[in-house]
Amino acid sequence: MCYKNMENYNKEIERNLYLRELLLGNIQGPLTGIPNIDRPWLKYYTKEELMAGSINKTVYRYLYDENKKYIISASPEFLLQSMVIQMNNFELIATKVNKKSGRFESKNCYGEEKVKRLKKHITNEFKIENFYSDSISDKYLAEISQNSYIVKNGGKIEKWNQK
Repeated sequence: MCYKNMENYNKEIERNLYLRELLLGNIQGPLTGIPNIDRPWLKYYTKEELMAGSINKTVYRYLYDENKKYIISASPEFLLQSMVIQMNNFELIATKVNKKSGRFESKNCYGEEKVKRLKKHITNEFKIENFYSDSISDKYLAEISQNSYIVKNGGKIEKWNQK
């Protein structure tokens, strides 16, 4: 679930703890005197697991959260940050440049460096299902992707022909 604020998040945890107690028969339902049948799986979780909040995610939310999308760019990170913040479920990997001096604080995130940064960022095994780029310098990312597409001038998207 997506929560607008911590108060709503805490209320959801409190509700789950209450429903767990009902399901375990430790307390009786307020209207019927019998345990509640709402969210019957809650009885299989400890209070600690419910307090951690992970049970509050639906399977759809879990899949959404666990399948991240990345914007990997040679552009300075500070130029792209505000755009990426507004995009839901995207993470930014870009060149770190000092905003005031213009000096590079990392290697330029270009060519093979993009693959290195992605592998450093994602420590476990991963796969890239769909990859889009407007630059042939991204061939290294295209090579490790299941499906690669090049975005041509005018926005036309074509299958990347890797040779």
